[in-house]
Amino acid sequence: MFVDINDVYNSKTFNYPDAGKNSLKRDIKILSGRVSRLILSGLLKKEAEHNSAKRIYAVRVKGNIRVGAGFIMNHIKIRKDGAYSIKKIDESVKELYSTGYFKNISVNVLSADNNRPVVTFTVSERPYVKFIKYFGNGSVSVKKIRSVINIKTDEPLSSYALYKAVKILKFIYSAEGYYNAEIKVKKVFLSGNYVGIHFLISENSPIMVSRVEFKGNSSFSAGKLKSVMGIKTVNLLTWITAEGKFKKVQLNSQIIKLLSFYYNYGYIDVSVKKPKFIFSKNKKYVTIVIRIIQGSQYKISNVRLIVKGLKKNSKGYKAVAKLVTTKAGDIFNRKSVEKEIIAITKYFTNKGYAFVNVDPSIKIKRKTSSVIVKLIVHREKIARFGKITVTGNNITYSYVILRALVFHPGEKYNPELIKISRQNLKNLMYFQHVAITTEKVPGKSILNVTVHVKEQNTGKFTVGGGYSSATSFMIISSISESNLFGTGISASLNVQIGGPYQSYSFNVSQPYLTYVFDRPLSFNLSMYDTFNSLYSEFAYRSVGGSVTLGYPIYGNVLTEYLRYLFEQDTSVVVPGLANVLPQGKLMTSEISLTTVYDTLNNPVVPTSGDMDSVRMSFAGPPLGGNDDFVKYVVQADHYIPLWWGTSFMQGIQAGYIIGTNSSEPLPIYRRFFVGGIMNTYPLLGFMYDSVGPTKNGLLIGGTKMLTVQAKYFIPIMKKMKFYGFLWWNAGNTWEQNRSVFPLDLVQAVGIGFNWHSPFGPITITYGKILGTAINGNSPTRIQFSLGTGLPGL
Repeated sequence: MFVDINDVYNSKTFNYPDAGKNSLKRDIKILSGRVSRLILSGLLKKEAEHNSAKRIYAVRVKGNIRVGAGFIMNHIKIRKDGAYSIKKIDESVKELYSTGYFKNISVNVLSADNNRPVVTFTVSERPYVKFIKYFGNGSVSVKKIRSVINIKTDEPLSSYALYKAVKILKFIYSAEGYYNAEIKVKKVFLSGNYVGIHFLISENSPIMVSRVEFKGNSSFSAGKLKSVMGIKTVNLLTWITAEGKFKKVQLNSQIIKLLSFYYNYGYIDVSVKKPKFIFSKNKKYVTIVIRIIQGSQYKISNVRLIVKGLKKNSKGYKAVAKLVTTKAGDIFNRKSVEKEIIAITKYFTNKGYAFVNVDPSIKIKRKTSSVIVKLIVHREKIARFGKITVTGNNITYSYVILRALVFHPGEKYNPELIKISRQNLKNLMYFQHVAITTEKVPGKSILNVTVHVKEQNTGKFTVGGGYSSATSFMIISSISESNLFGTGISASLNVQIGGPYQSYSFNVSQPYLTYVFDRPLSFNLSMYDTFNSLYSEFAYRSVGGSVTLGYPIYGNVLTEYLRYLFEQDTSVVVPGLANVLPQGKLMTSEISLTTVYDTLNNPVVPTSGDMDSVRMSFAGPPLGGNDDFVKYVVQADHYIPLWWGTSFMQGIQAGYIIGTNSSEPLPIYRRFFVGGIMNTYPLLGFMYDSVGPTKNGLLIGGTKMLTVQAKYFIPIMKKMKFYGFLWWNAGNTWEQNRSVFPLDLVQAVGIGFNWHSPFGPITITYGKILGTAINGNSPTRIQFSLGTGLPGL
């Protein structure tokens, strides 16, 4: 005799389309209940008792394709030669369903020849996802959708996951203003129990905000409140800006902004009712109605400042009191009080009090519509820096990181020193991420410091091409390492070959050669061989090298550089200038002193700060050689951060050179030439080195130079360091016997794009000359450069 458990389960196949995970649990529960009820009803009671006394002859698995039998058996509670139990079979079915791999499970129990039960679990696997495709998603990127949809390829597909994915997609589209978006799912069944998924998206037109109505706003205009909330309505430029979409999910945060605005004007009891939405008949437009209950405007009746440990007539108390700007009679402004708390906290932390708490107490008197503001300052003892630990540096030696810090163990705590140290480490360009955290030593006023870094690749090897409107195509190859063996030493070998310009150079730099008066002395060695025939008037070759020492005068902001240079120059000029300017070989022995003031926030893409320098150079017989001159060059660039991530830059360059040998004029390659995109003294909109005085119709360069420029940078793809910019520049050079005044500067304006790519900077500009074009320049010019710029001439 045998019992077929399919009778108990009623031979039912359980499917769970679009019902979700909860429905799956419910059906399993119902399934178990049916088994229990049948047993309790007595239909199987006798047979169950009969089989329960027997040992199971075999447990078998059927129907599995991808899921291993071993995996299934691990979730089955009964075993061969074990006691037969309907309860354990029921639990096994539940557990198998909970894995998510199966859409149907049936259990058969038959009697073997020896009258012992054989239990067979027949499973039907869920199909595995082969691919996921999206159609019709014009307003939401696939990348954004994939980041929130939790369906993965090569995993079993559940109806609940699809149901949830559709819900998430509708939420994403509603957040973008597309409340009428429709999402459909198409399954493409493939061989091997695979399935492909197509999300068919009909975005439809977004709902646009036609009006925002405020009720109860007696103190502020609707326009002001709309601006505070940041709600945009549909306008003539909507087709360009996409402004005015109805985004209900943002409304809560916008209402919080509105409440905060009222609080800052003394309306402490203000409240905002739930907004109402009035839709147009075609469901394309909505009017948002916001009802405000302003309440009374509160004024400050009294301000009290208590600093624990300081008397009111003490110098320290008076210094803190100056930071409290609110006074009796003022309209209560929560934001002002918050600023005062921040200012007081910063005041004490900069004096070494790491643990400061400013406790604000606002006592409201509704009868008089007034408040009493009390600020109580608690502070612990002055804290000091303790042990400094460096983590995350797998390549860089710890001493390289520690020497960039401007604080040391035992010094008084100052958060500004931590901020400066963090920026110093970022400026090294060795690390992707820098974090400096502090932890208090229990029972002591000591802060241990942890410096955690995440290193990045500092070695580069490039072989590629470069192009500019001056040099045409160039082959550029370089190998460089800015953190050699983790020591902080940088070295580079560069080769540039391209028609009229060839350059070979080697540089090695040690930023911390030794310490002088507890400050690091840097060292740089440079060797080069350069041939330049970019000029139509002359060509020259320079072979030489230089040694530079750098010394910080004030932190990393003000640095002094002393350089010695020795080179041999060979030049040839065109016949028209042979009787005017010298040519041939000259030996140059030069010493220069350069002062650099650098507060840039980023050495690659600065948006704030200054980069200023003054260089004085001397070459003459006392140093050897036969090239005699004195040269001065001043440069100042100032960056100002503006709105929406944009920035403004203004800069000036001025130079003066004079030969100290009155019997011999300056060689032409020592003179100032301006113009072009890759020159030492660039002037956009003009040909390479095409601006300056002429002799016999040929450019001879000047002994005086001035350029000024202004640029407005607009980030296009900030993470990729891709920027657009508007620019204006002007400049000129003059001969020794020519007065600079009045300034007859040539000018040009235009637009440009710059990308700091992994292969080097790429720049393209379009410019228009203001006024008459000179020296063969055309009124408009497109200029392009790819690769590194030319070294200083």
